[in-house]
Amino acid sequence: MNPKYKVELSIPALQDLRSISRWIVSNDSKAKAKSLLNKLQKAMNGLSNLPSRGHALPELESVGFAKYLQIHEGPYRIIYHTQDQIVYIDAVLDGRRDMQTLLSKRLIG
Repeated sequence: MNPKYKVELSIPALQDLRSISRWIVSNDSKAKAKSLLNKLQKAMNGLSNLPSRGHALPELESVGFAKYLQIHEGPYRIIYHTQDQIVYIDAVLDGRRDMQTLLSKRLIG
């Protein structure tokens, strides 16, 4: 059995979550925003037991940048990397957006 990893969110990932929440609150409801944030948090926490379950990002594989993995929660992509028994959450992005540009600016840039 894999040892338990610690999960840490980067400041940009926390900002992503706040932005997603604000958008949902303004376009739907606080209840929906809270529900989604709970699902995202559960998905991220699940990485502590099995961080290798994610898969490579096709947008980054093509440029030889395979350090990052992703898991999905609905249309949202949780992007992370592992190092020394820690899962670092680097971004939480809406997969319906232009991912190539977002990832290039955020992770490679």
